[in-house]
Amino acid sequence: LVDAKLPDSTYPFRDLSGAGVALKLAWAVGQRLSQRDRVSEPFREFLISATGLAALGTIADVVPLVGENHVLASFGLRALAGSRLPGIMALIEVAGLGRRALEADHVGFMLGPRLNAAGRLGHAREAVELLTTAGPEAARTIARELDRRNRQRQEVERSILEEAEAQAAARFSPDRDAAIVLSAPGWHTGVIGIVASRLVERHWRPTLLIGIAENGHAQGSGRSIAGFHMYQALAACQEHLTNYGGHAMAAGIRLSEAAVPAFRQAFLAHAGKMLGPDDLTARLTADAEATLAEVDLAAARLLDRMGPFGSGNPRPVFAARQVRLASPPRRIGTRGEHLEMRLTEGGCCRRAVGWNLGPAADALARAMSCGAAFTCRVSTFSGRPEVELHVKDLWVGRYGDAIAGKEFA
Repeated sequence: LVDAKLPDSTYPFRDLSGAGVALKLAWAVGQRLSQRDRVSEPFREFLISATGLAALGTIADVVPLVGENHVLASFGLRALAGSRLPGIMALIEVAGLGRRALEADHVGFMLGPRLNAAGRLGHAREAVELLTTAGPEAARTIARELDRRNRQRQEVERSILEEAEAQAAARFSPDRDAAIVLSAPGWHTGVIGIVASRLVERHWRPTLLIGIAENGHAQGSGRSIAGFHMYQALAACQEHLTNYGGHAMAAGIRLSEAAVPAFRQAFLAHAGKMLGPDDLTARLTADAEATLAEVDLAAARLLDRMGPFGSGNPRPVFAARQVRLASPPRRIGTRGEHLEMRLTEGGCCRRAVGWNLGPAADALARAMSCGAAFTCRVSTFSGRPEVELHVKDLWVGRYGDAIAGKEFA
């Protein structure tokens, strides 16, 4: 068993993903077979290609992108973009990424979900076949199937989210409940963890969703908030569970359908003891204030050099106190869930996108003037490099009156 987290491990970096450990093992085997520190040229070419796969696993597994993981992701993304593996080429093609330079977001939101869709709705074997096939046409066929499964996963996820929100509207009280526990027959256990994350984002409560099978067995997935240890909470309620596992921020459970009501009551009671009003207020902290003019192309390019960004190394968040909308915001996305807008300040205008801020369109259109918290990056959306802002939240009036419900700090 090889793992940097083993109690007797002396490896200096403990946060490698399984893919990172596999790369290290392959590297060590290559050195041993070469009988010298430098591996043979053919094996060196293999390791360069494998670095791309390791970066894919590192980013998709949401391990902290710091230390060795940051270096691995940085070099691995370049290897991934230039990969000659038929499966990777087909996956990039079906995701609509062409042969552009890849960022961590492309892996986290486009490539990773398509690979994971195999295991969520079908069998992970399909993802393995994609990454190991030597035939370009076979790779395209598998990639198209994974793309179809991913769209299916999105539909299932949307359906469960709508049902869960309807349940939450009827059963969850922000003033009373420090957590959310919802259940229903037929909820697909492969996607309820994703939906739980959506509910955490919207309500800022530790959330557990439970799918109940026809045989009376139930399986749940939970996501947490800062300051609430999900695994320890489940341990406190274990008398109602047949099995559970996880860590501070995410966990899974198994129990009988009959035990769901008692478990829900016990979990809510435990959360109520552990969390106070301060814990249940979502906060967004800016790293610095900046005018739109200060966040120019040179600054965005300089910031991009700090990437890849992700868990443990988030993009810096900037705050602009008073910006105006050049025109009413436009809802985009298949269901209008996102916003596209142009923000102006002192004669400077920037294109901005607000992911999952679609419901705020009307309130924002009425205000037309607001504060904004955002990250920035270089975009070629218009065909030429320009600064694009990704809005994290907007507020009208003083800090704290946030449109997306976060308290600003």
